[in-house]
Amino acid sequence: MESFSQAVNVVRTSLAAVREQAPYTAISPFYDDMMAHVDYAGWAVQIEGFLRKYGNGVRKVLDAGCGTGTMVRLLNKRGFRAAGFDRSAAMIARARAKGIRRVWAADLFHPACREGWDAVLCLYDTIHYVSPPELKRAFRILHGLVRRSGLLIFDIVTERMVMEYWMDYTERSRNACGEYVRRSWYDRKTRCQHTEIRVHRRDGGAPLAERHRQWIYPVKDVERALEQQGFEGIRKLDSETLKAGGEDAERLYVLARRR
Repeated sequence: MESFSQAVNVVRTSLAAVREQAPYTAISPFYDDMMAHVDYAGWAVQIEGFLRKYGNGVRKVLDAGCGTGTMVRLLNKRGFRAAGFDRSAAMIARARAKGIRRVWAADLFHPACREGWDAVLCLYDTIHYVSPPELKRAFRILHGLVRRSGLLIFDIVTERMVMEYWMDYTERSRNACGEYVRRSWYDRKTRCQHTEIRVHRRDGGAPLAERHRQWIYPVKDVERALEQQGFEGIRKLDSETLKAGGEDAERLYVLARRR
């Protein structure tokens, strides 16, 4: 009988041997474990600080790209009326399994919700999944979701971080659902980070795979696109120090107000 380890070796051999899935489908049962290193409680405190300091009576918050809904849940606990959507139906199913109800499956370009949010969030690399030809369109749609003078808050990683940590990165891990192997590499010419994830499930299901592409934008290009789509008061804060930052930081929070 084939052992679990032998089955995992099959997963590692070739993408041709597995069934390819949309991003965050096969990996959804592993996602919360993958993010276990993230201090979500502290992160929510930071986001609340931004909403209180830079917002104006923020109550309704939309998390565009909410994943399994952890930030939505934490913001609701902190007194906001938070909701979220994600393009991965599998991730939304995980959120609902955790008891988070105000979440739905939708794409950033078709958010399936009303306008007039006090603040819109796009956290943990959501913006990087938007390709260069679509960046301005994405900001235009986000501009339409947030109310006048409302906030847009998102984060981006810089090329410095990618070059240091993701040029050639491999990770293997397992949980009760099975094992995944993740490999990432960066194409500096196109400024595109590629990630290939291969999953073997303990339930004996067919091996699965995902391919991800994320574009690493120059900070000045992001700022220019925001201004062109009707945002102002743009602040770029180093996520470590919460002081003004730029390409020298690893990850930036970008805050902008709708004109």
